[in-house]
Amino acid sequence: MHPTETVQKWYATMDVEGLLSDDIRWEIAQGFPEAGDYVGKAEVGAMFSRLVTNFSGFSADVAEQFASEDGARVVALGAYRGTAVATGRAFEVPFCHVWEVRGDRISAVRHYPNTGLMQAALT
Repeated sequence: MHPTETVQKWYATMDVEGLLSDDIRWEIAQGFPEAGDYVGKAEVGAMFSRLVTNFSGFSADVAEQFASEDGARVVALGAYRGTAVATGRAFEVPFCHVWEVRGDRISAVRHYPNTGLMQAALT
């Protein structure tokens, strides 16, 4: 599977066990719920379990995706959409994700959302 297909499959399934490497490193930007660095499937899975409780109807919709020449790095541009549970405010928050893929597994993710828009929805 090409790395872009691996990333597309993640957005469709969020399959922690099947798509993430055992030593995955996931970086969540400051200003976003659950901000911080997470290492390993267990930490990433636990983070997502907590993260989703902040939202209803949450989606991460990719508009464009680009791969490095060797395919090991994939950049996705898109928007988060949903409603913040705490405030009931609907949101659309642009993001950029940088993925590193080894074989058929995601090995690292850097997360760059518009945290100002996210904070406006949450508070």
